[in-house]
Amino acid sequence: MRKPATFILALLVLAPPIAWAQHPDFSGTWEKNPRLSQDPFEKIEMAMGTAQLKGAGAKEYNAVNRGALLRDTDRVALRRLLLDYSEALHVMEIEQGAKDLKISVGEEDEFFSLFYLDGEAHARQLQDGIRIEATAGWEGDTLHIVQKAEGGATLEEIYSSMDEGRQLAVIFQLESKLTAMPVLFRTVYDRVDANE
Repeated sequence: MRKPATFILALLVLAPPIAWAQHPDFSGTWEKNPRLSQDPFEKIEMAMGTAQLKGAGAKEYNAVNRGALLRDTDRVALRRLLLDYSEALHVMEIEQGAKDLKISVGEEDEFFSLFYLDGEAHARQLQDGIRIEATAGWEGDTLHIVQKAEGGATLEEIYSSMDEGRQLAVIFQLESKLTAMPVLFRTVYDRVDANE
């Protein structure tokens, strides 16, 4: 009788933790919770200065890959792009598959990105020729996305589920030679019920 019990116990201990390998599903539409979110405009001003900066940076996009935030050739244009991004943060849509993740920010999907969830670096190139390496992988129940530009700028985003999947916290951190300090802020989203 001891052998079967020992065998079953060994199977339970040695069996792969299939249930433990499940990750949260961030798919759906998310609306910003202003009460729980930090003010991104204040953080941008701290890192890049006030609106007194003059120069380029007018809104001239239909949709922009968020990798564009890694351009580090024009400080005023980067500041304008960060402000545009922050204005669009009130809504986010995520499509999560087994191998990839599509993120659209803004009601008109002003900023979008596609990431492969294999933890490997994937090269991509912006329209102006800037090369970026993007890595997305799970650290437990947290999704960690890092984009690095060849010029040294780095954008890190950390996605974490809250309140049993009803909320999503996103930490945004941009480091660039054009900023006095990293642009760092946290946005909390409420899941929008599909039936609403």
